[in-house]
Amino acid sequence: MLKSLIYLPIFFLSASVLSQGKAEDYAHYINKEELSKHLHVIASDSFAGRETGYEGQKLAADYLIASFKEDGLQAPPSHPDYRFPFQVLETVFSGSLTLHKKKLQLQEDFFYLFANEQSQREGSYKLIVDLKATSESSIKGNDVVFYANDTLTSFQIIAEYRALKKFGAASVTCIVDNYEKHFEILEHHVTSSKMTLIDDDKKEQVPLLFVDVNKVGKSLKKLDFSFAVSTASKVLDTENVLAFIEGTDSILKNEVLVLTAHYDHIGAHDGKIFNGADDDGTGTVALLEIAEAFQRAKDEGNGPKRSLLIMPVAGEEKGLLGSSYYSDHPIFAMENTITNLNIDMIGRVDEVHQGKADYVYIIGSNMLSNDLHDANERANTEFVNLELDYTYNSLEDPNRFYYRSDHYNFAKHDVPSIFYFSGVHEDYHQATDTVDKIDFDKVEKVSRLVYHTAWILLNAENRPELISQ
Repeated sequence: MLKSLIYLPIFFLSASVLSQGKAEDYAHYINKEELSKHLHVIASDSFAGRETGYEGQKLAADYLIASFKEDGLQAPPSHPDYRFPFQVLETVFSGSLTLHKKKLQLQEDFFYLFANEQSQREGSYKLIVDLKATSESSIKGNDVVFYANDTLTSFQIIAEYRALKKFGAASVTCIVDNYEKHFEILEHHVTSSKMTLIDDDKKEQVPLLFVDVNKVGKSLKKLDFSFAVSTASKVLDTENVLAFIEGTDSILKNEVLVLTAHYDHIGAHDGKIFNGADDDGTGTVALLEIAEAFQRAKDEGNGPKRSLLIMPVAGEEKGLLGSSYYSDHPIFAMENTITNLNIDMIGRVDEVHQGKADYVYIIGSNMLSNDLHDANERANTEFVNLELDYTYNSLEDPNRFYYRSDHYNFAKHDVPSIFYFSGVHEDYHQATDTVDKIDFDKVEKVSRLVYHTAWILLNAENRPELISQ
């Protein structure tokens, strides 16, 4: 028994090494010249910021489909037009909040997230000082108010909200220091229209309110509270884009690896176009080049054993909507989906790595499977040699990056996933996120890392094994 346990990993390694030798024959199809050519189109003004459901996003989808066809990629049999359609409800909100009989001004004094017309609240309740000292029974069905000092980030507050929501809170109000900072960080979500999947909008939303401490104080014992929302809504049609390479092994081809990147951005506002060159034009064009490399391998008789689904998704900027809809309505069963590799912003250098561009943040690689983590490490060591930075690879990360890109909608279904990311920068969600600032050498290297990792996983004897819970 011990002898066989030693032998099997050696066999796996040798077979995989032989297969991986073929991978290098096609890596050159992923190159900075082609990446640049695609990105100059995807992030151009003609696509008007690629806002989900609008003309610019539709034009981007058309471009992606045309590129897949040009490179010889097929659509999956279930969706022969390369489109995975879904609908979103776009809603313009207005709201009112009265605290202690004082009417507060929306955006100036308070803002809110996650609400809809079913979220009206009115009542009187105590201010909770210590969240950790509260019990689930004291929260369920009640309105919760807590004070957050300036050590809590916006995303930590949202994490507290999600925990309180899970405990059954009817609403959550956070009285915050440094209100202006929170508003700046979340401004896009606060001031733009909101989109939800149609089914989600039918549910009552638990509202989260941010209130300026200077308007109400932090030593209140009790709050008289009235919150109301009014809305105007319309339904929009949108789509993820699909390309498919069927595996060559008669058995393993029933298992699929999914590559994702979101091709939407935040559109045009106040006369400015938000082109989203890095967010996530870089991930989108990486998918095009990785897809081409695998298709060339398939054309020459070296296609992967398992099947590969390449899926640029829409609606990420509105709440990971495209990946959420796919994960709830997959065309390949989640239990047959071995891995999701997700690329979101890989073309810039963040403040921490100034002067040292050869890095990428790896998020989620060992959350569900050590095998996935090892495959990515090996691909990097043998072929790319980037610094793999695991700073944000934590459920306790105050930025909550693990929960903030499309891989999460696969991970929540127990699909081992990696989020490839180069960090935020001063142009994040600004009109200044433009192609001229992209480091295409970096995009090429990270794209090749994703490609080599995918190759290993697609051709391995065994799929990544889940960590025992």
